[in-house]
Amino acid sequence: MDSLTHAALGAVVGELTLGRHLGRRALAWGALLATIPDLDAFLLPFLNTVWSLRLHRGPTHSVLLAVALPLLLARPLARRWKKDKVSPQRAACLVFLTFTTHLLLDLFTTYGTQIFAPFHGHPASFDNLFIIDPLFTLPLLVAVLWCLFIGHPQRKQGRALRIAGCCLGISCAYLGLSFAAKATVGRAIRNDLARRQVPWQRKLETPAPFNILLWRCLIDRGDELWLGCRSVFDGDMPIHWTIIDKGAAHLDQHADAREVRELRRFSKDWLYARRTEDGLWLVDARFGES
Repeated sequence: MDSLTHAALGAVVGELTLGRHLGRRALAWGALLATIPDLDAFLLPFLNTVWSLRLHRGPTHSVLLAVALPLLLARPLARRWKKDKVSPQRAACLVFLTFTTHLLLDLFTTYGTQIFAPFHGHPASFDNLFIIDPLFTLPLLVAVLWCLFIGHPQRKQGRALRIAGCCLGISCAYLGLSFAAKATVGRAIRNDLARRQVPWQRKLETPAPFNILLWRCLIDRGDELWLGCRSVFDGDMPIHWTIIDKGAAHLDQHADAREVRELRRFSKDWLYARRTEDGLWLVDARFGES
């Protein structure tokens, strides 16, 4: 997800975890800790395509670091917050929750996250949220603004916690609706292909930008990909498919090239190739087409 969403979610988690101890500072610390996994982005301008795909959302987004970081930071943070009576256990809880919610949120996007790095480099994803979704982010921002400007005088602190919890619940409910929308679109795809009586190997539904109502649909049929769009409100309407040749011959010709291997791994083979004057052009069909 985008950095604003991660920071807002981290701030809300910080408020719910240590708001009674740190006051408004819990928002800032939660937002700061939630951005740690994305520090790998500072390396991307210095890396080629292969290393960018391998490192981004890789080791810094792993379960291993989610376990190690709270152990490393718990006591230093507890010493910093000694006057606020924050125990090492509570400090570790804040670090763990802000870090793992970042990982989980990235798992819902199509880009995916290498949560088992460095032991397993394939990105995992649920493919049910676009990387920027205002309807998911807005309740979190409302909670942050409330807690920041209204909710932290002593007499309103309990209300701030309730507002933060309620807004987080709204975003989680929206996330749940995205799974339901994805399942609805998946059934529509299967029904459409059954009516056409065409063989297929696998399918993928990914949300269109900024919403969970319109979805991009991908079908793998061996040597070709079928691309279509589907709304959750389309009912029994047939899907209009665009057929894309994978360019399997070009992929096979360069199958041993490191760039091709890496992009096939990253894209989970939702890939097609075109020959150009400058070489081979590869497109990850999950994100766009040309």
